[in-house]
Amino acid sequence: MKRQSLVATLLGCCLLAGCGPAAKPTGNLQGAVTFDGAPVKDAMVQIQSLKSGEAFAAKVDAEGKFAFKPVTTGEYNVSVVPTFEAPVAGASKDPPKPPERKDIPDRYRTSSKSGLKVDVKTGDNTFDAKLTK
Repeated sequence: MKRQSLVATLLGCCLLAGCGPAAKPTGNLQGAVTFDGAPVKDAMVQIQSLKSGEAFAAKVDAEGKFAFKPVTTGEYNVSVVPTFEAPVAGASKDPPKPPERKDIPDRYRTSSKSGLKVDVKTGDNTFDAKLTK
């Protein structure tokens, strides 16, 4: 009786393990950000799904390169936003302001206005964000 109960329990667990939601397909996304051909650094690339609203962000390195691993497949709007070192809390009464950046024009800082889009497919994907004035 104990043996039958154990077998039934194990069989039930095996069946339940296969009944969960299917994993979303994913891909890797890498690329570079340039402004008029020169690498952009001290920035983040942000992508937002056109379908689900799901969003991801990746830091841009000193050579202008970025990588997302893994990302849910699908179409995304892309934005590029500057990063900066904020002053220590309490060092000033005024909230910190990002420094002026001519290498990331304002239109690229909002995914719905940037005009940049990428379609991530299963496997490796490359997207270069070529910013201009």
